[in-house]
Amino acid sequence: MSFHSPLAQTANSLERVIVRETRFGAKNYAPLPVVLARGDGAHLFDTSGKRYIDMMSAYSAASFGHLHPRLVEAAKRQLARLDVVSRAYYSDNLGSFCQELAALTGLEACLPMNTGTEAVETAIWLAEVASERAAAGAKVLRRHKQARLGGTARLART
Repeated sequence: MSFHSPLAQTANSLERVIVRETRFGAKNYAPLPVVLARGDGAHLFDTSGKRYIDMMSAYSAASFGHLHPRLVEAAKRQLARLDVVSRAYYSDNLGSFCQELAALTGLEACLPMNTGTEAVETAIWLAEVASERAAAGAKVLRRHKQARLGGTARLART
């Protein structure tokens, strides 16, 4: 299947995309000079339609491929009724999900999260609960993290 992005792949347009992302995006990676426009299953396509095998997507999160019909349909169903709910509220399905996950893993409870920031925050919280000595060190780490990262933790939850 061929696909062409509305952004015609010319040297000038590619340079503009790369320059804009470099200028306004976080400098946490050094991306390859390829501008991707679409995914399908295990494949990615650049703006000219050139096909690549996606061997990178799962290094920071679980990858299910691109546009799997069952996942797209599940996402559409969920987005049609409610997208993201803050943990400051209860939702109608988180409790049953946590119950099933706890039963599956043999654990008493679970804390679903999607960022490393949440994982670090949870580890610090657990360290604080575990002992006063750990709590003192965790508080120092938290202050250091807040000084370095500013509002990253707040933004990651939105």
